Amino acid sequence: MSWEGLLSAFHEFGHVFYRLAYSGECNHGDHGNRFHLPLTLKQGALPVFHEVAGEALMLGSLTPISMQVVEAIVSVSGQNTLSRKNFPLAG
Repeated sequence: MSWEGLLSAFHEFGHVFYRLAYSGECNHGDHGNRFHLPLTLKQGALPVFHEVAGEALMLGSLTPISMQVVEAIVSVSGQNTLSRKNFPLAG
């Protein structure tokens, strides 16, 4: 997987989380209670927030700790295509 593919996956995961949060399907709290939203908010707040959620998760994945986890996974899989030279901002 390339860096672009990895970052795209994190971005898309942000979209999934956003959809789940606004649909009320995310568990909330330690007791597994459903997070209920008014019907008017179940389709999302604003379309731009949908993109912001994806970008925020993608940018959050660039932290040094996240990069260490990715490097550990890559080293176990033996497919080291995620080189720091290809993505200099990662650490």
